[in-house]
Amino acid sequence: MTAEPLPCLDSSTECIDQLTEAAIERSRELEVIDRRIAISTEQQQLYLDRADHHRNRRWTAWLVNPISAPFDFAANIFGGGQRQELDLAIENMELRASEIESREFQLQVRRGELEDRLREEVLDLVLVLDRFNRDLELLRSQQQTHQQQLEIYSVSYRAGNGSTDRYLRMQLHTEELENRLIEYQSDLLKTVRKLEEITGYVAESEWRDITGVESGSDRLWETQQPTTSVTEESDGLGGEQS
Repeated sequence: MTAEPLPCLDSSTECIDQLTEAAIERSRELEVIDRRIAISTEQQQLYLDRADHHRNRRWTAWLVNPISAPFDFAANIFGGGQRQELDLAIENMELRASEIESREFQLQVRRGELEDRLREEVLDLVLVLDRFNRDLELLRSQQQTHQQQLEIYSVSYRAGNGSTDRYLRMQLHTEELENRLIEYQSDLLKTVRKLEEITGYVAESEWRDITGVESGSDRLWETQQPTTSVTEESDGLGGEQS
């Protein structure tokens, strides 16, 4: 079965609710808890039904002939007879049902805690993606600005102006920006995959727009590399410029 695309990817209440609901439906731990709750409910109802059955039979305890069974008749009145046995059985069934209800309540509390944890995890992931997206936009803007400055300086450098030291520093900064971009995209890719893992959805358009990774691919978005390296630039010059 093909996974559905992410229905949204923002921090709005509606989006977080939708992603959280998907995470809850996908949670194996919650699935186990739900099964245990269902079993507890059935067991509790079974004991309550048995208690009702014994309660409905209480009147039969008085169907004792005081002449043929005087001791049983007296026991029903003073204690120790069939009526008291039924009362004890009813009390025992209700006690067990109460214990099961207590365990079921604890399971419900645990379920609520897990739902809250999943919601917090979904919200944290979405907020991280949002922050990474803003940082990536800023970094790409810096990269574009620096590339323009490098191209302008390269023209001046070829004309004999500027210094090789500054030119090398600019080339080095280009590589630093590219490495930072790759690191950001790698961390962002891990975050997107974590969100996919817990919700069961697959990022498609958001995958390409935010991470720069093609849908269904492990390849990180490749930044545009300078077409000319510092070595190639230097080879076309008559030595270091001052």
